[in-house]
Amino acid sequence: LEELLDDRDELRAVTEDIVSTYLSGDIAGAWGKFLASANITLDDEAIAQWGTEPTAQAAADELFFFAHTLRPSTYWLPDIATLGNGRTRIVVGVGEASAGQTCVRTSQTLADSLGLRLVTFPGDHVGFTTQVAAFADVLRSMLAESPSPSTADNDDEAHG
Repeated sequence: LEELLDDRDELRAVTEDIVSTYLSGDIAGAWGKFLASANITLDDEAIAQWGTEPTAQAAADELFFFAHTLRPSTYWLPDIATLGNGRTRIVVGVGEASAGQTCVRTSQTLADSLGLRLVTFPGDHVGFTTQVAAFADVLRSMLAESPSPSTADNDDEAHG
């Protein structure tokens, strides 16, 4: 979603540098640059894990992320008109512990572009995996505020 931001050109250059750093073999350097660009800070325990030998699967996942996922996920530009005119309810959310991170900037810009309010969920960028029950509670509550158009239409058809 970085393509939605005014500083997208600078962010693209940073992303290219991150990918190049990783592909040159500087794994810790790439992660450091990635986290800095996302404005994510980690505790010492998480950083210390970089010194350990990854499993074969973790290494393959990491390579796939840097070589194949990072660019398309940051360069993707949603079609705001199509999303805004769609019948599916859209929820744009961020983790409450993600304040100041790039993901909050992009999510807020997307929500503003769609005329939506940004929904705050428990946890950080991946709170849906670390605080599953609390995340689900907020999501259920938020979705109960108003049915999606497709659900309302289906209910009307089912109940005549």
